[in-house]
Amino acid sequence: MDYSRYEVQRFDSETEDVLLRILSRCKYFECVSCTLHGTYSLEEDGNSFYSLLCVGGNAVLKNQEGTERMDIKAGDSIFIPAGGQKFLLEGEGEFIITHIKSAGSFKSRHFL
Repeated sequence: MDYSRYEVQRFDSETEDVLLRILSRCKYFECVSCTLHGTYSLEEDGNSFYSLLCVGGNAVLKNQEGTERMDIKAGDSIFIPAGGQKFLLEGEGEFIITHIKSAGSFKSRHFL
């Protein structure tokens, strides 16, 4: 068993539509602050859930095909079970996003 200290790496990523900041990261989970001004793709590999907490603003969560959609406002909490679907988050707002850390984690997808 490895008892060495796990060092949390801090990363920020910014594009025109989204600013991501790692709030917390351990061996198993990542918790990210997301400031949204447009569209952000929640791509998942089927091995992790997504927990979204809207702390400000308004957005729409929809599946990639656009056949299902949900309006989100400040105070709403959304749980997306693992399953491999891609979702789009569109709007203006502040979110806290938590998921199981995997090969498709925020670091490997957004922080170079």
